[in-house]
Amino acid sequence: MPPLRNARVDYLITNVEGEKVTEQWIVETYSQRNWVEVFNP
Repeated sequence: MPPLRNARVDYLITNVEGEKVTEQWIVETYSQRNWVEVFNP
């Protein structure tokens, strides 16, 4: 297993069509998420 390190991630994984995924959509959608749920395995 490679060592863990900080990395910059420049992409968003989503199944929403590209024309709908705007900066505003990302802010509105992900500001409502429970980030503990999202990142907790």
